[in-house]
Amino acid sequence: MRKRFTRLLRLDHMFYAQEAPILISGGTLLRDEESGNLLCQITLHSLSEKEIRMVQVAVQMLDAEGNILGKEILHRYTDLTLDQDEETGSKTAIVLPAAETASFRARATRVDFADGRTWEGGSSRWRKLPRQQTLPEYFGDENTAAQFQVRYGNDCRFAVLETSPLWFCVCGAANPTGEKRCRRCRRNLSAFRDLDEAALKREGALRVEQEQFRDIEEEAEKRSRRRGVGRFFGVLAMLALIAAGLYFFRPQLGALFAGRGAQDGEISASVTAKPAEDDPRQADYDAALKLIEEQDFDAAKAAFLALGDYGDSAEMAASGVDYARALWLMELGRKNDETKLSAIGRSEADLTEEVSASMLYYAAAQEAFEELGDYKDCAEQAAACGEAAENAQHTLLARRYAEAEDLLAEKSYSLAREAFLALGDYEDSAEQAAEAVYRKAGALKALAETEHFPALYVSFAMDPEQDTLLILSEEDGQAVGGELVPLLQEACGKDRCNVVFQEPGETPEIREALAAVYEGLGAYKDSAALAEELRSVEAIAADTDELKKFFAEGDLAGAQAFLERQSNDYPDKALWLERIKLYLPFADNWSLVYGDPTVFPLTVGVDVNCYEFTSKVYFEETQAKLVLSGGEGDKTYTVEFTADYGQTLFLRLEEIYYYNVSIAGNGDMAYVKLLNDGSYRSSCQYEPAK
Repeated sequence: MRKRFTRLLRLDHMFYAQEAPILISGGTLLRDEESGNLLCQITLHSLSEKEIRMVQVAVQMLDAEGNILGKEILHRYTDLTLDQDEETGSKTAIVLPAAETASFRARATRVDFADGRTWEGGSSRWRKLPRQQTLPEYFGDENTAAQFQVRYGNDCRFAVLETSPLWFCVCGAANPTGEKRCRRCRRNLSAFRDLDEAALKREGALRVEQEQFRDIEEEAEKRSRRRGVGRFFGVLAMLALIAAGLYFFRPQLGALFAGRGAQDGEISASVTAKPAEDDPRQADYDAALKLIEEQDFDAAKAAFLALGDYGDSAEMAASGVDYARALWLMELGRKNDETKLSAIGRSEADLTEEVSASMLYYAAAQEAFEELGDYKDCAEQAAACGEAAENAQHTLLARRYAEAEDLLAEKSYSLAREAFLALGDYEDSAEQAAEAVYRKAGALKALAETEHFPALYVSFAMDPEQDTLLILSEEDGQAVGGELVPLLQEACGKDRCNVVFQEPGETPEIREALAAVYEGLGAYKDSAALAEELRSVEAIAADTDELKKFFAEGDLAGAQAFLERQSNDYPDKALWLERIKLYLPFADNWSLVYGDPTVFPLTVGVDVNCYEFTSKVYFEETQAKLVLSGGEGDKTYTVEFTADYGQTLFLRLEEIYYYNVSIAGNGDMAYVKLLNDGSYRSSCQYEPAK
């Protein structure tokens, strides 16, 4: 039965655009043998932490020479529930109308998320990414690829690919450049940089050798059992298995006792001739080997010593037992076995954040091999122990680094900083320690920039045992404290935080406190610029208080002069100058020109004539307030009017009457009294005093 679809092309590269939530990870060109139509299938890989509901792609058809055929075809993948690292589209066919299509390229133009947001990528530049090589392709042989999996895990399938703005992990997951750990398998990218391929190939070769040796010993054991000498070779197999556990060390222990070149299934002794089977000392020899199997090395050495010159007993007593013990210690190191530390004179009390059980075992094994001098392959094994100890230390530090990263991600800023500092010069730990301070300062800085946020005073702490103290005045605390406490605590993440309502005393204002924090970070990121900005903001805040004093005193001319001295980046400078220009004509000394001189004082119930008065304008939160003051001696009076900002007609509303004040075209001030129905009652007009 003929297949309906014939695959004409498989895209062997991925495609991506900067900051796109979607990666085009694959594609195929097919021909439908029944209809003759050309089809393409595109694999979409989600990089977004948010669930994706719809993806729109644009497909451009290309001929055999790569020339464009027709317009792009738009296709929408709808009703999706696509989570991060999930894929879709590989089974959806898009019909391509141009019969001469030999290839295609695709790009995502729109992505809709479950939260209602949309990513638009119509103008994004999509580029082809290099193909990620499989491990056998990268190393050039299966053995090294298999050894890579032995060392790093069976789920490793690829070589790491770094191609900004993404990097691809050994597990195949795509991660943004800047992420240090794979978000799928949580491996550290740094573990695969500067990989010692030569060491990996050597370990792979030794592993193959070891497997071959194990097969030889197993076969020898089977043959010897058939000849009735199974006990001796059974011990050899046990020793071979000890060596086999050390996948990255050469299995020499079995060769210590038996040769490999015998014919017809016979194995000769490696040092002396095989003891006679009917020698009564054979049972003692087997018992000594059993003691090695039970890791009772001191007793084994004594047993071999007691056997004198029987077989290779003298060599076993002098070096063989110590060699077996060193191999056993290496196996404990590989397992990171914390239960047998007494075998090297250590205990769990010796384990710290800097020292693991593996490191202690490898160090002891290395020392044991070095003491054996040129016996067998001890020099090679000692070097291997040193390398294994370094790898164990790296593993330990990598785990602690990952734990510190987790603390930082969960906003435990102080603990994260402490953890990174404890790592010393490992990777970028010093920078990450600064990052913890930087992030906490940034969270608090966001509060300082919140509009209408009350005055906040901060004692900033990065000691896990010390509170960051956040102070609001008692007045602000009574007004909004209950609402702000959760917000203030959230800014400190999981660090200790104490919010109090009291007078700040000598505790610095938040901008001053954070400026000092950023200054302490020195050249880290943009800390110096942020410190300068906060110092500038702090100065502006002080200037703003001074400006408010002018407004509170009704001194618009003084406020105008003050603002004109400020730089153009002064907050709301243009707005304040515009308002001052609008209301400054109302602030002056005035003399009666004509009209009823009693209208003004009678507004507040004072029955006198008013021929002169002064006026001031005060800026309040949403309105300007006009205050007229007149009279002499104990017969003084003031009348207040208000106008919304932007309005130049000041009003005063009462039960029966309302009054308005305005500036006429000639600069005079008109004062009008009306009934609430709008009927005119009386008025007067004043001109600026000479």
